[in-house]
Amino acid sequence: MYRLFFVLTLGFLFSSNLFGQNISSNNHLIKSKQLDSLFQFCFDNQMFNGTILISEKGKRIYQKSFGYKDVDRNHELTENSSFLLASISKQFTAAGIIYLHSKGKIDYDKTVISYLPNFSYPDITVRQLLNHTSGLPEYMDMLNAQKDKLIKRYEEKGEIVTNERISSLFSKRKPALDFEPGSDFYYSNTGYLYLALIIEKLSNKSFDQFLNETFFKPLHLKNTFVLDSDSNVDKANGFKINFISGETFENNPPPFFKVYGDGGIYSSTLDLEKWFYSLDSGKIIDKKYIEEAYTASEINNKRLPYGFGWFVKELPFNQHKAVTHSGIFAGFTNSVFRDLEGEVISIILSSNSHSINREINKAVVRILYGMPFQLPKIKAEAVLGKIIVQEGIEAAKSFYHNNESDKRYDFTQKEFNQLGYSLLRLELYDKAIDVFEWNIERFPDSANAFDSLGEAYLQKEDKANALVNYKKAYILDSSNINAKQIIDRLENQE
Repeated sequence: MYRLFFVLTLGFLFSSNLFGQNISSNNHLIKSKQLDSLFQFCFDNQMFNGTILISEKGKRIYQKSFGYKDVDRNHELTENSSFLLASISKQFTAAGIIYLHSKGKIDYDKTVISYLPNFSYPDITVRQLLNHTSGLPEYMDMLNAQKDKLIKRYEEKGEIVTNERISSLFSKRKPALDFEPGSDFYYSNTGYLYLALIIEKLSNKSFDQFLNETFFKPLHLKNTFVLDSDSNVDKANGFKINFISGETFENNPPPFFKVYGDGGIYSSTLDLEKWFYSLDSGKIIDKKYIEEAYTASEINNKRLPYGFGWFVKELPFNQHKAVTHSGIFAGFTNSVFRDLEGEVISIILSSNSHSINREINKAVVRILYGMPFQLPKIKAEAVLGKIIVQEGIEAAKSFYHNNESDKRYDFTQKEFNQLGYSLLRLELYDKAIDVFEWNIERFPDSANAFDSLGEAYLQKEDKANALVNYKKAYILDSSNINAKQIIDRLENQE
């Protein structure tokens, strides 16, 4: 089973609640107005804080910045503002490998251990790292399990997490592969971490130095850099909004995290546009080598969704080849889309954790190809959270009943559940319980709703009510192993 992460989604849904109208594909003025309506709405409703650049056949049809690069709202974003690209960085890492391949310094089908002697998996090839078919387990899972220890070590000893340290951990622990190399696809940040180490080994330069000398400086990408290597640029800070309290706070990568290759690169919309045009022109790397990055890999005659650093797909409405990627980490939510045959480029960079990435991307693509589109919906948490805290659950219910049919709002079970957990994280146990019970009123057959209510009671240390609700969750869904384990534990304590 293919498991995809951070994919730029290009769903196409028609609905009776459509915003916009069919337009000719070359009507840039109408497209620009529709794009402006979309992003202004998203900014006004705290769904977006960032910059956009969209072009068609070399002509920019929309370019604008919304919001601020700092939490205090003292400095506005511009087209030169640099954002942490997160996984969009993978295309630069892949391009570094492709460049070395074009110079005869690396063979895609040679084993990684040929280049990194301390690598623990002798059968994995460079190609398998590039297209996510290596089977390497996700290093982020390892870090998340040790997050508290990593923070403590950084505070006490200044220890940071680097590519070398993670490589050393893998060599020491030798975690089992998720599958036999070359037999399946699993999006793996770990593979691109090792690709960065290969670049350093073969170039005898730091990853930062190699990219600067090979790509950034020759192409005059003045706002593109690795990690914190350039402090003189107009850099955006990631942030997150607490919709319940109204507080906005920074949400940047933790200071102890200095891993690159899978992420770690900052750039701007203008620099990314230059970068894409350089790839198309063959300015740094001959186009015949770049083409493989845009070619979907195959396993046992089955087409995979990835090339080298890009997701690859065929657009259903015009059969054009498109490449896409998203990048989501800390407070940054970004996406790029390129129709290679129609010469369409969409670059959307946001420093707001609450950016509605999938919905925005879907609307943008529909606008670009002259199809009706929907505005993203405002989340329940954004409209009900403050009401619950300040006025109580009954006032929130009144707002809900008065606006239940308003298609601007997302009042789904999932969003109510998210609202409950946001209250729970603030230790507002009774208010969270009110929301979870309300969700059960709306969806009485939902095992997940009862499970969430059980968790709220458990955190409140009301074990009796926790047990009642976990039992109801398990009756509705007997595959809920977590609920069964909690039930057994609570019953043994009685």
